[in-house]
Amino acid sequence: MSARFILGRLAWAVFFAFFAVLLVFLIFQVLPSGDPATLRIGRFATPDQIARVRSEMGLDRPVYVQFGIYVRDLLLHFDLGESARSGTEVRSLIADRLPVTALLVFGAALVWFAAGVLGGVIGASYSRTAGDRLAGGLSLLLISAPIFWTGYVAIFVLGAGVGLLPVLPGIGGWEDAQGAAGKLAAMILPVLVLGLTSAAIYYRLTRSAMRSEFRAPYVFAARARGLGEQTVVWRHAARTGLTPILGLAGLDLGLILAGNVILVETVFNLPGAGSAVTSSINQSDLPVIEGLVLVAALVMVLLNLVTDLAFRAADPRPDRT
Repeated sequence: MSARFILGRLAWAVFFAFFAVLLVFLIFQVLPSGDPATLRIGRFATPDQIARVRSEMGLDRPVYVQFGIYVRDLLLHFDLGESARSGTEVRSLIADRLPVTALLVFGAALVWFAAGVLGGVIGASYSRTAGDRLAGGLSLLLISAPIFWTGYVAIFVLGAGVGLLPVLPGIGGWEDAQGAAGKLAAMILPVLVLGLTSAAIYYRLTRSAMRSEFRAPYVFAARARGLGEQTVVWRHAARTGLTPILGLAGLDLGLILAGNVILVETVFNLPGAGSAVTSSINQSDLPVIEGLVLVAALVMVLLNLVTDLAFRAADPRPDRT
């Protein structure tokens, strides 16, 4: 992987990050959601009070000036503004909730990789066995079911039903969990639901890709040279077969942040960034929604950059740049 390739990808990442900031800013400028100043102080405020708050919030300035201030504050202080409802800094609100979401996504990614990618390689190696058929049936069931339905079934069966895994109560929830151990235990079920739902798709993709790779001439040649089956599978076939799968997985991880995390955090009563999106939409708190959308967009740009670099590093073909 050449320095030219890395610098090129970094330049594109900076461009897309700026474009994401511009797009998010413009979208929330044109949304018909009411005056943020009125939302801040209430609809019974006098025109003079509204004008004063608009001036304090910088809403009386031209749009291009507002965007310049927005970018400046974002670069210098990562200032995302204040909540239109509570006046709390959006940066602080996201910082309080992001660790829960990060823990959920990190745990789900491990389950996703282990059950989906590694499981798919094992399934292809033991194709048409009873275990492969069982895994294929379960993956099809998880793909077909909406993730919120899977979450509720997991709560009622594994949580409230047999009591195998703890579930946060509807009232109190995260705050009532007993210490760090209680909070980690309460994360097991949502991590499994989020991770296995994504792993189901990748189990089938990986299994299909590896079965196709097993028919490649170089695999037959490796076996003819007397190499062990595990060496053939993991050192030769997997390196080529998993390269496009891992590239696709990096992109999908970002998409999960935009969708399934919100549903899982809502179903399992987790105080993460995803549930903050739901509550902010219900309250029409645009600054918080804007900040959360912007952070999600920047994370996706970063994930795309990491995926591009990892894809090129893992590609066994010679570097042509």
